This record gives sequence, C-alpha cells and structure tokens, in this order.
Amino acid sequence: MNCLCNLLLIATTTLLFHSPTGLALEPVLTVGLFNLAPHAFTDSTDETQVKGAAIDYMERYIAPEMGVSIHWQVYPFSRLIMHMEEGKLDAVLTLAKDGNREKRYLYPDSPLTYMQSGLAVLASSPLIKVQSPEDLLDTEIGFTKHGYLSPFMRDARLDINFIVGDLNAFRTMLRLLNAKRLDAVYNPTIMTLRFEARQLQISDHLRFIPLPEQKVGLYTVFCKGCSEALARYNHAHNERRQRTPYEALLSPYLAQSPGVNAN
Repeated sequence: MNCLCNLLLIATTTLLFHSPTGLALEPVLTVGLFNLAPHAFTDSTDETQVKGAAIDYMERYIAPEMGVSIHWQVYPFSRLIMHMEEGKLDAVLTLAKDGNREKRYLYPDSPLTYMQSGLAVLASSPLIKVQSPEDLLDTEIGFTKHGYLSPFMRDARLDINFIVGDLNAFRTMLRLLNAKRLDAVYNPTIMTLRFEARQLQISDHLRFIPLPEQKVGLYTVFCKGCSEALARYNHAHNERRQRTPYEALLSPYLAQSPGVNAN
C-alpha cells in the first residue's frame, strides 16, 4: 500500500485528508502496539482503550509536533509484526533493535528509553543469580514468538518455549509460571515482568533476576516507505526529550505499581 505517512507533505492535494467541506484534515498515522506495560498497554476492563508512558509521549508531544493524529491498532506481538511486514501499519510504537529489523524498518536517531533484560522465576526457585547461559541450561523459559531476544538469550542451548499469546501474553506466561508450568519467563525489559506481576498480585510468589548484559534501546520504528514521517518524528523527539525526559512520563505509572522501578 501507499504508506499514509508518505502523504504528509501532499495532504492538501488528496481526498484522503480532506473533509466534505473542502477543509484539509490532519493526516493520520496508523501505529501498531502490543502490551508492554508500563510503556503501552490496554485497559484491564476495555481492551480498546490504550494507555502507558509511550502512548502519553506520542499523543501529548510527538504527534502534535509532527502535525498528525494517531490511529492506534493493538495486536498480539506475532500479528503486529505480520501486519507491519504486510504494510498495514505506518509505525510500531515500541520495538527493540537488531540487525534483521534494521534491514526491514526505519529507526529514529535515538530511543525512547533503555531496557534492562531479565527473568521472573518462582520465589522458591534455586535460581538466585544468573552469570552465564550455563546457569539456565535446565530451565524452561517462556517468551513470546518473534520477540526480541537479547544477546545473552541467543545461546542455542537454552530451552525457550516460544508462546503465541493473546494481547496479554506476558501476563499469561506469568500465570503459567505461578502454576509451575514454566520455570522462568524472560522479557527484554524486566520492568514489564515486575509491573505485570504486581497487577496479578503474585509479586510475592516470584523473584526477578536481571541478566548480566548491557541495556538496549526501545524505539518507535517506521515502515520503509515512511521516511518523511521518520524525519518529522526525529525532529519532534530530539526537541522534546531535552525538555521532557521520557522517564518523567514513566514515573506516574511506576508509582501506581509499588515495588516496580525504572530498571
């Protein structure tokens, strides 16, 4: 398809962005997301309502500066990636970077924030600290299919159960862990595991173990045809992050979930 964001500069010459009165409407950017709390997640009582620090950042600051409105599309992660590949989305709100993705998508100059990878295990687990992949060789680890595996987790010897989940995949995996049907749950941002466990009220049953590796960036990424939108995003993001650090928007969500910190 013609990516909507390619039409930003010619919005006044196409019916797509015109109202019946002939007045140009604001261009619409279709942005996909998956549940990665507290950055972006659906309301527990209404899955059509989205919230989170990345949602707030985009709606309050970035979209107005870009001159667009946002049409949110929420999917399980596997379907989100499929729709991005099919050209049905202009952007994905939160995505880590690896060599394969860099070939397929356009990444901005700088990330929203940086993530510390980690595991959740049962509090009764003998696993206290992880120093090398050898510490995990007898551990069945749950993770979402097509998700980002940090360098530490790419060891071929690891037993990773790639689960095709629903919208709340990590919450589902934490329930499986609590029911002793998994030995551990991995996430490239340990903050998400802590946040979701707190929402499930099972934090006291679990232990959270950071992995011994560098933090990685969390980005808003654009489709290959969206170079104009990327340029506008870079301008807005580079200007805004000097005045309003992303972490300032993250803090209220962490405060709603005591015991969850920004690491």
